[in-house]
Amino acid sequence: RRVHGRKVLTRACDSNSPEERKAGIETLVKATSIVPEKDKPLQVRRTLAFLAKKIRNEILERRCHAIETLTIHLQKSIFSSPENCELVLGLLCDTLESPDICRDSPEVTNIVKYFQNISYLALEEGTIKNPKTFFGKTLIFFAVEIQWRIQKFWGGDGSVLNKFKLSGFEIFKKTKWIDNNDNDNSNNNQVDMVDNNN
Repeated sequence: RRVHGRKVLTRACDSNSPEERKAGIETLVKATSIVPEKDKPLQVRRTLAFLAKKIRNEILERRCHAIETLTIHLQKSIFSSPENCELVLGLLCDTLESPDICRDSPEVTNIVKYFQNISYLALEEGTIKNPKTFFGKTLIFFAVEIQWRIQKFWGGDGSVLNKFKLSGFEIFKKTKWIDNNDNDNSNNNQVDMVDNNN
């Protein structure tokens, strides 16, 4: 029955009517948020993968609505697996690299705000709820990666990049992922993190 319900909802997202697609995406996200906890990791991952593909060709306004719906109803469920984090980063990159995006539009301001909130929550999950674990470290990298992508979108120059690397280092010091006395090693971590995403 659950699979049948998902098929019905995904078909609604394929409607020729923009409003029906918008409503279908919203209903799918809300339905995913109330599945039993034992099924939620899988269903959240499926919904994220579907959204990442589905909203790619939507206009900015409807992409903004889809991301807003996602952050309202599935924000904390995103952190159930590293795969989910990758899907969310894909959503962010596709949106910020869209050819119809306008940096001055209110939709872009809202989208950036939604992803920043995800970043802050990921930092909280990684540093407070999952301290000193591999997944906690993954969430910290995920949070910093979101901020890095946003900085690149705003066209940061070299000085902004240096400030970003310093901020990333401070995050790791505060969360004790690196030894405060091991500055040389930590600087290498900063460079690797940034170079991998040029």
